[in-house]
Amino acid sequence: MQNVPNLAAVLLFATCSWAQPHIFSVFGAADYANAGTVGIPQGSIFAITGVSLTTPTKYPVPPVIPTGPTLRTDVSGVSVGIRTLGNSKQVIAQAPLLYVSSMQVNAILPSSVPVGQYEVYLTTLSSAGSAQAFDSNPLPILVTGGRFAPFTRQGRGFGPAAIQEYDTAGTLTLNQFTASASPGSIMALYGTGLGALPTGSDASPPPIGTIRNDITVYVAGIPVKPLYAGRAPSLFGVDQINFVLPTGMEGCYVPVQVSRARLKVPGSQFPFRFQGIPAQANSGYQQKLWLRWMRAAQSLQMS
Repeated sequence: MQNVPNLAAVLLFATCSWAQPHIFSVFGAADYANAGTVGIPQGSIFAITGVSLTTPTKYPVPPVIPTGPTLRTDVSGVSVGIRTLGNSKQVIAQAPLLYVSSMQVNAILPSSVPVGQYEVYLTTLSSAGSAQAFDSNPLPILVTGGRFAPFTRQGRGFGPAAIQEYDTAGTLTLNQFTASASPGSIMALYGTGLGALPTGSDASPPPIGTIRNDITVYVAGIPVKPLYAGRAPSLFGVDQINFVLPTGMEGCYVPVQVSRARLKVPGSQFPFRFQGIPAQANSGYQQKLWLRWMRAAQSLQMS
C-alpha cells in the first residue's frame, strides 16, 4: 500500500495538467533520427510525440489529416512554432501541419528556416473556440541543409524500402518479393530530407524540379547518378529519387544508399532478381540476416 499516495499524486497531477501540452520527443519522420542531435533538414517531414497535443475536449477526437490544395499552420487549434534559443525566443516560422492527434503531430520544417540551432514548441487552445492558448515545453532542434532518409514499407525506419519500378508504359509498381527489379530498371525511391524548396513554399503542392545535383545513389556499392532528385509531384515534403539499376549486382536483397557530396547517409534495401532467379528463392535466409543490420543501413529489393 506504500505506492497508493504516489499513484494518487500522479493522477492528480495528470488531471490538473491535462490541458497543458507536453512534448516528449521530436524526430525525423522517415528514420526517427533525433532532431536535437542528428537534425531535421529544411523542407522535410518531422514528427512530435507527447501528451495533450490537441485542444481538450470532453470526449476523445480522432486524428485530423488536413485536406485541401494547400497545408495550414493551424489545424483544430494546434500549431507548431520554430523559434530562436536564449532569452529572445523569436519565432522564426510556423510549420505546415500534415497530421494532428493528441499524442503525435507531423509537420514540415519550413524551407525558409536558416540552418542552425533552434527550439520547437507546440501551441493548443484551452478549449474549442477559446482565445486562450497553452504553449508546450520546447525541445531543441538542429536544422540542416539536407540529409535524405528513405521511407520504408513498414514505416519503422528500417526494412524494405518504399521504392517503385517504372514499367515500359511508365506505370509505377511497388518493388517487393513478387515484383522484384532487374538491371536496367528505372526505380523511384521515396523519402524526405533532400533540402529546401527553391520557392520556399512548403504549404503549396511542390512542383517537379531537381533540388540537388550533388546526389549519388549507391546500389550494392555501385555508384549511380540519379535521373531525378526532387520533390515527389504534389506530395508535401516527400522527395523522389529516380535512378537506373546498374549491372554487376548479386544477391536477393541488395542495399541502396544515398549520398550528398561526401556525406553518405543510411540507406535501405530492395528485392533484386539476379540472372533470372526469383528473389523469393532464398529470401528467408537473406531477410533474417538483413533485419539484423537494417536499423543502421536500410535496404532495397531487386529482381
